[in-house]
Amino acid sequence: DKLQLGNSSDLQIYHNGTNSYIKNTTGALVVPTATFALKNAADNENIISAFENGQVELYYDNSKKFNTRAAGIDITGDLRFDSSVTGGIVRLRDNQQIFCGSGDDLQIYHDGSNSYIKHSGGGNLRIETTGDADEDIYLDAYDDIYLQVADGADAVKCIGGGAVELYYND
Repeated sequence: DKLQLGNSSDLQIYHNGTNSYIKNTTGALVVPTATFALKNAADNENIISAFENGQVELYYDNSKKFNTRAAGIDITGDLRFDSSVTGGIVRLRDNQQIFCGSGDDLQIYHDGSNSYIKHSGGGNLRIETTGDADEDIYLDAYDDIYLQVADGADAVKCIGGGAVELYYND
């Protein structure tokens, strides 16, 4: 049997012998509520929770993995991009930053003119290879490469198509 509501049976609730359905055949299906919870069949695990004027939470095996908030989103666990679907690309607009570390110690961003990898916390910024003896590190530039120390003092300049200059105390 079907429970059919509306002039043209626009809303239907039924079971087909295998699955249960709430079917809306016109307009939007609107569920006004202060809190929305979608749970598993045993009613002991969260799947989706939504709160009026608040967050929306998504769960995997009753463990919250995605949460919206006023300033953005929180993700618990790995953030992975399936290259067959997205091309494996993450795009951020100018001046949007990626922060890493509990104190936002590592920042990666583009300001509209220049690109930055900044380290501002304790410890060192390390760029390393940890494989075998055949692994190298390359810095490639179309033109010049500058290595600078405290407050932008020059230490090494590699001039594209030209000299290598070494500096002591700028």
